Amino acid sequence: MMKFLLTYDKPKKKKFAAQSAVFYNIEDAIWFEKIVLNDGCKNSRIKPL
Repeated sequence: MMKFLLTYDKPKKKKFAAQSAVFYNIEDAIWFEKIVLNDGCKNSRIKPL
């Protein structure tokens, strides 16, 4: 079974903090990526593990 790592930069007060999340389903990773991009996050990337 493959895992997918979603990494993104979440905005903080004056800078960005690196965040990550692991998913077992690529569709879930894409769905969550859309949510974080709508929240103002940047540099999102999905990689297989």
